[in-house]
Amino acid sequence: MQNKYWYAIYTRSRFEKKVKAELDLKKIETFLPLWKEVSQWSDRKKIVEVPVFKGYLFVHIDLIKEQTKIYGTKGIVKFVSFNGKIAKVNEKELNWVRLILSETVRPITDVKKFVAGDKVRINSGPLRDVEGIVSKTSKKLVQIYLESIKQAIYIQVNPEILIKL
Repeated sequence: MQNKYWYAIYTRSRFEKKVKAELDLKKIETFLPLWKEVSQWSDRKKIVEVPVFKGYLFVHIDLIKEQTKIYGTKGIVKFVSFNGKIAKVNEKELNWVRLILSETVRPITDVKKFVAGDKVRINSGPLRDVEGIVSKTSKKLVQIYLESIKQAIYIQVNPEILIKL
């Protein structure tokens, strides 16, 4: 019987990639969502990959067997917990994050019909059935809050395929 689940861990600031590399060496399955961002220096611009969720890394482990491997890794602060219990992360939501990050960015025509607090579902396309709560909108983005990982991720979708729940 497999007792592996996904868990979120807090890392030291800017240690996400180092912790992932260490855990990879220990043969622990990890997920560090990254996206590309343009960084501006005085003499040049460079595209860099930065964590979507700063200070977080996801691990797929048997908590009883592998918890000590996690705590023995430099840069890890602690497991994310709620009410004193280490919290499992919904694998379905991590898969949504993977899908979102793999999608091509598309312009949005009208986000005015959505306001913070609206519960929405994507009605078509590869992200069909992804649900979340609108945190805020701007001219080009709908920010959706994914409940089980307690984080917001910006996704760009055509508002015509969003349904208010």
